Amino acid sequence: MLQVRLSLPVIMVLFFILALFNSLQGLVGPYSGILLFIPVSLVGGSLFQLFYTYAHFGFHQDFSTDHPVRGEPVRYSLVIHNEGFLPTTLIRYEFSYTGPGLETFFYKGLQGCILLPHENQKTDFTFYCQYRGVYSVGIRRLIFRDMLGIIELSYIAEPKIFYVYPEIHRLPSSIDTLFSSSGEQSVLYGGFTEEVGVFENLAPLRNGEGDRNIAWKRFASTGVPCRYQYGKASGRFLKIVLDQRPLPEGIPSEERLLAEDGAISFIFSLLNHMIQRGIPADLVLGSTETTYHIIERNDFEYLYQISTGISFTDPRFPFTAFTTDYNVLLVTLQSLWEEDPLTHMDLYTHIEQRVRSEKNTHCVLFSPPSLYSTYKMLAEKSKEALYPFRKNGVLQVVNSNLGPEGWKDIFDELEAF
Repeated sequence: MLQVRLSLPVIMVLFFILALFNSLQGLVGPYSGILLFIPVSLVGGSLFQLFYTYAHFGFHQDFSTDHPVRGEPVRYSLVIHNEGFLPTTLIRYEFSYTGPGLETFFYKGLQGCILLPHENQKTDFTFYCQYRGVYSVGIRRLIFRDMLGIIELSYIAEPKIFYVYPEIHRLPSSIDTLFSSSGEQSVLYGGFTEEVGVFENLAPLRNGEGDRNIAWKRFASTGVPCRYQYGKASGRFLKIVLDQRPLPEGIPSEERLLAEDGAISFIFSLLNHMIQRGIPADLVLGSTETTYHIIERNDFEYLYQISTGISFTDPRFPFTAFTTDYNVLLVTLQSLWEEDPLTHMDLYTHIEQRVRSEKNTHCVLFSPPSLYSTYKMLAEKSKEALYPFRKNGVLQVVNSNLGPEGWKDIFDELEAF
């Protein structure tokens, strides 16, 4: 797309000069025509060079990959070339370089070059997509201005858009403890199901029930028709709630991004593990009532494609983690022991109440590296207080700086169940 901008001050000055030179005609004899020709030729030459440059320039940009993964170096090169036989006017170009962790890159201002006939100008650099998210890298626009500054032409280019998705890691079988349930903890999909391996008692047979599960020996000995009653057992299921409240302003950007990426990567690794085994899950983002049901591989793939847009900008407390009797996993970046300024509540109080009520409630805190030691110490003290109820929930703090290596404590605690 081409944009054109005229410089009114320069145009007014040129008109003044032309009027002045025109008024001098006849005062210098035969040289009067030459005086007027000088500014006209300068303006004409300047505009000719501008449009000639625009008509004969070209550029090409190249990336070493179109689908970078997290942390992969991407090599970028830009070539601007002059295909004409005249020198170009000044060509300035501006880069787009946006994405998580790219705020301090040095290619922010306008670069510029003047090319001789059939000359090329090459610029290259390497960047890294260190974090999950959307990146925009490449030429944003090229600017052409004639040497007198009368007209500016802007060629709007389209930078390359990269989508970097969460890393998915293989999880050990001990993680299955998170979504195992029994008894009255039914699944959302299909409700309760009778489990013939969970016998409860005998009940008199009522009209219309047929002869299914009749206790024949009891009928033969008493003459009273009875049927077996079985307990209700549920399939495996997990409700995952992501606390999307942002970290405090004082946390460095790098630590914030590490914590966010660690939380998202863990959730999608867990969902992938479950879907491979045909185990349903719900994912609730933040405090909203929007719930993603992950039952089939297509459900997971859809959620994975939009995962780059999951942000930590919800200021509200994640009450949705505490309003169900199902197995719940809360993933958070927040301190569990500090009151939320909006609700004057802390997460640990709610977790403790559910665990003591024997409602399976697990919590994984992805801590910024600078706060890990403090949070880990508080978590250990909290776990000591909840030791009699330890089988009702996992409480772990993960050092986000360690990546998936930091998840080991979660698996170790689950293996101890």
